[in-house]
Amino acid sequence: MRLALENLERSLTAAGAGWADVVKINGYVLDITRLPELNAVYERVVCVHGKPARTTVEVAAFRGDVQVEFDAVAVRADGED
Repeated sequence: MRLALENLERSLTAAGAGWADVVKINGYVLDITRLPELNAVYERVVCVHGKPARTTVEVAAFRGDVQVEFDAVAVRADGED
């Protein structure tokens, strides 16, 4: 889970944004019973910069051995998104 958030952070950085610019995060998990674990990691990584709107849903499958996936919407302070 941490790796998925680190990958998202790298994508944000490459786009000239950061966690403080994120306004919405969608999380997709294979096993919703792992939500407490996901929440703990999410709080440590994302919420120190604010608390963007968030949706988390359980999915039936991913390709390969993926367990969790995130996507995000970020709006930079300069108005570019």
